[in-house]
Amino acid sequence: MRGLLIVNLGSPDSPEPKDVRAFLSKFLSDPRVVDFPRPVWLPILHGIVLRVRPKTSGAIYRTIWTDEGSPLTVYTRRQWRMLQEALPDWKVLYAMTYTKPSIASALQKFEDEGVDDVTVMPLYPQTTPSSSGAVVDQVIDFYRVREHYPHLRIVGKWPTQPDYVKWHADQIAARFEDAERPDPQVVMLSYHGVPERKVHKPEGYREECLATSSAIETELTKRGVDVPVLTTFQ
Repeated sequence: MRGLLIVNLGSPDSPEPKDVRAFLSKFLSDPRVVDFPRPVWLPILHGIVLRVRPKTSGAIYRTIWTDEGSPLTVYTRRQWRMLQEALPDWKVLYAMTYTKPSIASALQKFEDEGVDDVTVMPLYPQTTPSSSGAVVDQVIDFYRVREHYPHLRIVGKWPTQPDYVKWHADQIAARFEDAERPDPQVVMLSYHGVPERKVHKPEGYREECLATSSAIETELTKRGVDVPVLTTFQ
C-alpha cells in the first residue's frame, strides 16, 4: 500500500500566550531555525524571548485566526482531504514539523497500517534547510531506530512545476478580470526570507524564488496580462 505524507510548519493551538509559547519554544529550539550555539541561545530563548514574544505574537495571530483555527492548519487540512479524494488507492496523511499531528505520529500510523511505500512531501516549493531540511531530519530520526522501513522517497523542490505556476497565474489573472477594480500596475510576489549566514543560507533558494516569479510572469504574459512582476523577501 502506498502512503503520502504532506508536511507543513505548524501553528499554535490557539492565539493564547500559553499556546504560542509552546509553539515558539519548539520552533525556536530547532538548530535548523536558530543556529547560535546552544549554551548561548537557550538562555536567551527561555529567559527573554519566551517571556516577551508569546503575548505580542499572540495578538498578531488573533488578527488572522478563523473559526476553524489557524489559516495554515485549515488550508493544510483542506489539501489533505482533497488529496485523499484524488488518490483513493493511497493512504494520505498530513503532519506538522513543530505541532500536532507530528511527523513521527503520521509515520507510525503508516507503519501500523502496513504502508510499505511512503512519499513525504514538504509543502515548500523552494527548499531551505530551515523548512524542508527540518522535515528530512525528523523522517530520518524516525526510521533510524527501525530494523525495517518502507520504500521511501522525499519530494524536493518544485519552483517551476507547471500546475503550481498555473494556479498562481490563475489567481492573479482573475484579479485583472475584476471590472469593478482598477487593474494593478505591478504584481509583487513575496517570499519567506532566510538569514544570509552560511550555515543557514540555502544554496539556490534565491534563484528558485526568482525562477518561480519568472515562470509566473511568463504565464501571465501568455494570458495578455503584461505588467512587471517584482520579487521581494520578507
